[in-house]
Amino acid sequence: MSSSPRIVALLALAAALHGCASPCEGFNPYREYKRQPERGNSDKPAVDVAPGRFYLACYVARAEDDGFAKQAVEQALQESGGGGVTQVSGEERTGILRRFAHATGGPYWDGSQSAGLRLRVGQYRVVFDAASLNLASDFDVEWTAGPDGQNKPLALPVNTDGSHVTLVHNGRTEYELIFDGDKVTERGGLLVPSSYDKPSAGRRFSPLPFKLKFGARGQGGLVQAGEELRIEAKMEDVKVIDDPKLLLFEVNGFSGDMSAFLCHLLSRDLKVGKDGDDPNAPIVSFTMRQTDVWLNATVGKGAAAMTLKADWTVFSAADRASSLQVEVPGVGNFTESDDAGRGHKLTQRFDGVNLIIEFEVQLDPSKRPEGEFVTFSYRIGGSGPESRERVRHSLAAPK
Repeated sequence: MSSSPRIVALLALAAALHGCASPCEGFNPYREYKRQPERGNSDKPAVDVAPGRFYLACYVARAEDDGFAKQAVEQALQESGGGGVTQVSGEERTGILRRFAHATGGPYWDGSQSAGLRLRVGQYRVVFDAASLNLASDFDVEWTAGPDGQNKPLALPVNTDGSHVTLVHNGRTEYELIFDGDKVTERGGLLVPSSYDKPSAGRRFSPLPFKLKFGARGQGGLVQAGEELRIEAKMEDVKVIDDPKLLLFEVNGFSGDMSAFLCHLLSRDLKVGKDGDDPNAPIVSFTMRQTDVWLNATVGKGAAAMTLKADWTVFSAADRASSLQVEVPGVGNFTESDDAGRGHKLTQRFDGVNLIIEFEVQLDPSKRPEGEFVTFSYRIGGSGPESRERVRHSLAAPK
């Protein structure tokens, strides 16, 4: 049985449509690529864009398994297009976590906390001014930034035997609180949400993660119904204790396909070690956690249409202007006799004594005038000398 012409035509159309290549086919931001100009400006050259890089973060329960996690990432990269992996540490690691974890924690959120990543504070010094403090009084610190928040702050006695917080007088009106956070183990230690981490001009945390109270120490060794001493820190010095379970990797030079990389990384167990054929070799399994996509956006002036206007007055003119022309640098020259298709108006009129010349042009989005002046050239009457006047123009969006 033969196919009808209609069915054959439809099949041919479907095949033709299927064969049309998408402009995004083969695009990969991890290779160097060219950014094409916006629509309507095909005469502009494409711009080279350097390849991107990305960070991976993962939690590993045991420190001795860190190397295996790195090997598994390297293996998945090699199977999906290559690239190098380095483990980020020290101040660089702290800075990256600060930038990427201020809101939800991004890929560094372990899913167990409602405010993203929490930093654990070790040694912590806070310098502030106060009019006069009697250090013989009883003081407590309430650490308000812990997992329980404002409802159940962690109470820390100050200047007592065995306490981990010391208040000292530096002279004049300056005082200093010194926290020995390494020794605080209750409720996970001195924890601070990453959203507080805002270094600026000697400061580190905003708001401060604690309150300072003074009063009378009662049973249980804590200040009873203490009054809060509101302080404004003028200097903070903080040592953050790294979470040994959180590994942060930087990937450079990846030229493969991100979907393929994630597939190789997540869809199967990865056997690693010096001998991959060893039945007892370590096996690494990754699962996806909450993640965000981070991009750099560069915003320039839009290519919206604009209206350029300029005018010139010839005082006590004896006649109309002839050979009238306006030169707009970077755009072109315009005369009264040009066709209306150029989108401009060049007119002249008398106000009784003076001759007023007015010019207006709708600029193409791809063109902008060079500088802020246009030049009017004209002759008064048919045989007078040529006059050339530079006039400042105005630019505005069309109404």
